[in-house]
Amino acid sequence: MVWDRTRAARKRSKSPSVSGRTNYHFKRTQAVVTIRNPDNTQTVVSSRLVLNDIHSKGLFIFSPVPIPIEQRVEISIRDPHPFHQNAIVRSCQQISYDQKILSNQQFQYRIAIEFEVATGQDRERIDAYCNVVQETCLRSF
Repeated sequence: MVWDRTRAARKRSKSPSVSGRTNYHFKRTQAVVTIRNPDNTQTVVSSRLVLNDIHSKGLFIFSPVPIPIEQRVEISIRDPHPFHQNAIVRSCQQISYDQKILSNQQFQYRIAIEFEVATGQDRERIDAYCNVVQETCLRSF
């Protein structure tokens, strides 16, 4: 009997209507960043991406290595839906955290990347991708 009341109280405390907050699930995925070097070589960096950080103008990634500001890159995402876009790095900040938040690998840099939009078709494709991700992958409960 006491156990049932405790369990019911715990459920009520987690309910959005009781606490006034909405809980969100932040889905993450892998992004591959290809850096175009001045000597026509490429460097590939495996990074993490929180899907909530994708917007029509750009995205934020977590990277194990810094990427210089104004560096031209190519972003490739396989999951949950394939996406590929040329972009420019706009900021690169070293972060510190004590826990492995994103995965077992340490991602010490949070990097802001702006999409390069050459045509109206690029803009439509980026907007459509953002809408699909928002509708199919982001949810609140």
